[in-house]
Amino acid sequence: MALVAPDGRWLKVNRSLCGIVGYTRDELLATDFQSLTYPKDLDSDIEQMRQVLDGSLSHYDMEKRYIHKDGHIVWVMLSVSLVRDETGQPMYCVAQIQDISERKRVEGRLIESEQRYRTVTDLVPGFVFEGAVRRGYPHPIWVSEGFERVYGCTLERFIELGGKGFYDRATWAQILEGVSTVASGADVTLNVSLKNAEGAERWLRVVARAVPHEVGSDTTRVLGVAEDITERKRLEHALSEATHREHERLGQEIHDGLGQELTGLAYLASSLATEATRGGSPLARELTKLANVARHAIDTCRSIARGVSPLTESRGSLVQSLQQIVDIAAASGCARVNFESIENAPLALPSESCDQLHRITQEAVNNAVKHSAADCIDVSLQINPALVRIKVLDNGRGLPVSKGAHFGLGIDGMRQRAQTIGAQLWVETRRVGGASVVCECPQPASSEMPQISKK
Repeated sequence: MALVAPDGRWLKVNRSLCGIVGYTRDELLATDFQSLTYPKDLDSDIEQMRQVLDGSLSHYDMEKRYIHKDGHIVWVMLSVSLVRDETGQPMYCVAQIQDISERKRVEGRLIESEQRYRTVTDLVPGFVFEGAVRRGYPHPIWVSEGFERVYGCTLERFIELGGKGFYDRATWAQILEGVSTVASGADVTLNVSLKNAEGAERWLRVVARAVPHEVGSDTTRVLGVAEDITERKRLEHALSEATHREHERLGQEIHDGLGQELTGLAYLASSLATEATRGGSPLARELTKLANVARHAIDTCRSIARGVSPLTESRGSLVQSLQQIVDIAAASGCARVNFESIENAPLALPSESCDQLHRITQEAVNNAVKHSAADCIDVSLQINPALVRIKVLDNGRGLPVSKGAHFGLGIDGMRQRAQTIGAQLWVETRRVGGASVVCECPQPASSEMPQISKK
């Protein structure tokens, strides 16, 4: 505390004030507050002092800076009130001075931290978010500026629209699964596809973590980063499409080019072997061997073509390629294998998606034939305007207690294939017995009239 004359001279100071500014009592009494005040704070202090003296203010409070005797800055909270004599003339001011330097340092660090955090969040190719999990559902609380660039609307508008409408059914199920994971205390990483408020498709790579919350609360707080990977996905898709077209070309050349030539060679060798046998030629046996080698080479050629592009023999038709899978499985004699195709809309999936659906179906049918001990396997393909659904059902032993064990590593492979084309895969034991494999792949919109056919 201190008593200060109207002109600013120190009249009386206590030991605490001396400690705050680093001067002795005598040194302070030989000067005024103006000499110790940081220049940028002086005008405000003097102006408020003037208003107290002329009666405009009864008192004033302000944060200001003093210059310590050793030269460093000291932040204080200053409270000033005026004492007048019996005639109303100013006698002196009573000043209460509290050292708030530590608080200011903490505030400074918080401001720096906030600025650093804001800078980092603005540089993220996406956005940073904070949310809560209540009763198994996500509730966004705060997002950085990048959110609007991705979703095309503010967070308030996103919440108003319901949030869920930005995602398809499979993605929403994936999000809820991720929410359950993070609510259990584990970190979660997932790729999310969405259509923003303007209808544009975007992709996010979301990494989220639960943070401590109040004891007894049923709400889980979540912090995370959503990286915009749309451009990367576009490049990956373009590369995949280019690779797939090359595979199709190679597969077709192997099947139609090399395969046809080998077929001609096999026919010629077979004809020569027949003629040699009729004529009793000693070369008959060797020519027969040559014909067999040629036929084996044809089978190898077809197998390679299917490996390069599985829809090669069906000329890109998913329906025909699935029919071939069923025919091959039925020919093994292990089970009765049925196929049904319901086409309510044209198939508009890209070639890569058709390839992956073919391989998923092939894996599911092979697993059912080899491991389920089923005597009946039903394969169905349903093509709707918005969705392509494939089902493989069997009446075998179903999934064992160790989930997916009788499928070996096939389930993981099928899930990876489904993920690459944005499809959802379910593998489970049926209530009536046996196993069920269902794959649903979103299809680009089509305005053509539905047609129904069965095979």
